[in-house]
Amino acid sequence: MNHLSCNYLPRRGLLAATALAASVLAGCATPGTASAPASATTAVIAPAKAEDAVRARAQQRWDWLVAGKYEDAYTYTTPAFRGLNTAQNYRNRFGTGASWAGARVQSVECATPERCTVQVAVDTRVAVRGFREPITTSVVETWLLEEGQWWYHQAP
Repeated sequence: MNHLSCNYLPRRGLLAATALAASVLAGCATPGTASAPASATTAVIAPAKAEDAVRARAQQRWDWLVAGKYEDAYTYTTPAFRGLNTAQNYRNRFGTGASWAGARVQSVECATPERCTVQVAVDTRVAVRGFREPITTSVVETWLLEEGQWWYHQAP
């Protein structure tokens, strides 16, 4: 099951906490070492197709997060991030206070040939009485073109 950590969420701050939680879920890690599997890399993406490539990779990464496949989602982080962080350490950053119910890439904008911004709508189920329906928040991600592939920029 996929989760993020929180010990107590007062009702008044639930929406703010959910937005913060979605942001935390989108980018947290601890030190370690690892490398990407061969399946995570492909040939250079043509600039005209950058938005399509980033959209597909961002959606796949979120599909894996929602399914609890953190090790697969980890393979979409930048090579530099994976050089400093293990898949297990990446996995250990996610707690139990809420769970993702779904995620949809809403938009992709590439300001340069090597950098894109992705906006994702994330549905989160919060473990607080009275909240049965998922709460949808917006997460903004940065994707970078490195070594001929698009990677999610995970803050170290």
